[in-house]
Amino acid sequence: MKMHALRAAGALALLAPAAIGLAGPAAADGPTFVMPSVEKMSLQKATKTIDKLDPNTKFVIKSHNIDGPTQQKQIDLMYWEVCTQSPAAGTEFTPSEDIEMSVSRFFDGCDG
Repeated sequence: MKMHALRAAGALALLAPAAIGLAGPAAADGPTFVMPSVEKMSLQKATKTIDKLDPNTKFVIKSHNIDGPTQQKQIDLMYWEVCTQSPAAGTEFTPSEDIEMSVSRFFDGCDG
């Protein structure tokens, strides 16, 4: 009886790592989201659009001024227009990925 119990325990010990391996890294990466199209939106609206994908998830959104000097951040988000975005609209992404946007002041426009 003890021998059967030991064999069963040994078999489970061998199968456990295989079962864990089947879960794969996708489970560790968390959920995926589909990037909405935010180009031509104000930076404020774009940020809110992305945040609405999941209010419980913290997305890392980085914006870069394409017209002027490098800035740490844009302060009044409603005055900035999103010119380009990464990931592209329709692309799946995870919250661990940075969202990059190039922006321009609305009076300068994305076309310069």
